[in-house]
Amino acid sequence: MSTREFTDTEAKREQVPLIIGLVGPTGSGKTGSALEIAHGLQDVMGGEIGMIDSEARRSLAYADAPMFSEPNRKFKFRFLDFKPPFGPTDYQAACEHFISKGVKHIILDSTSHMWEGTGGILQMHQAEVERLTRAWSCSADKANFPAWNAAKTEQTAFINFMKQQPVNFIFCFRGKEKLKMVNGKPVEAGWQAIGGEELLYEMSLACLLLPGCDGQPIWNKAEEKGVKALAAHFRPIFKDNPRLSAAVGQRLAEWAKGAPKKESNPNAAILDTIKKALASVCKELPKEEQKAKMAELSTKYFKVGTWAEVEKLSAADLENGLLTLKAAEGIL
Repeated sequence: MSTREFTDTEAKREQVPLIIGLVGPTGSGKTGSALEIAHGLQDVMGGEIGMIDSEARRSLAYADAPMFSEPNRKFKFRFLDFKPPFGPTDYQAACEHFISKGVKHIILDSTSHMWEGTGGILQMHQAEVERLTRAWSCSADKANFPAWNAAKTEQTAFINFMKQQPVNFIFCFRGKEKLKMVNGKPVEAGWQAIGGEELLYEMSLACLLLPGCDGQPIWNKAEEKGVKALAAHFRPIFKDNPRLSAAVGQRLAEWAKGAPKKESNPNAAILDTIKKALASVCKELPKEEQKAKMAELSTKYFKVGTWAEVEKLSAADLENGLLTLKAAEGIL
């Protein structure tokens, strides 16, 4: 039997990082949409935006350009020119660079290079197939399955790293149409991300962007096979099918922040004194009569009928009411 000990607490909503995936073919608006969302997250959570660009510096077209949703505001972000190799470890190193600089919102454009780019997972797998066929003097077919081990292990390490970071990630995936054979003929079966299902599975939110959609996600079951379905807690945000914008980013950030913190009442000290004074007047009464008496005293000395209304009074009104209460009831 294990000797480990655990502590549990009541479950409460707390701030959680967002992991967002944008899936679509070239020209579907992934980069601009990612920047819009990131600026909305920044509005609520603060922190800088970092762009890891493996697309030959194409994101620089947005630097200081007007935002789509707020034309009087410009895109502002830090830029990292990410060159091959594109293995999972290299992506992790790029993310670690931004995290070390205090960046809170990281965009990876494009994540698909981790899968099919130079030095990416597919090339890592092929190199391992060739190594094992030589080492084992076997066919490529026999080496194919075990050859995935090294690349997949590296990908899993990146996923585990990403999930432990206190930052928001926005992954841009290239998308391709998926086909299946029906009666010997290819039939369209929706879209899928180029990037491996293991990484896509970790997305808090995955949006499908089709050509010409102008940054407006597609929530059509026939189209989004292979793309993670919209989670129930995000459905109110996308109820009217809005374009991905800073406003959408703000709403996502508000959700991610968890339960709103109760603001402390600046009059907490005097309210505590008043509560004790009222209790001293009522302490000799039976418990069932104390509540009514408290309401009566609140009306008499503070001109309101409930304790909730007393809490909303100004400091001056509370001071005056307390002085009158103490004098009239003989409280020292």
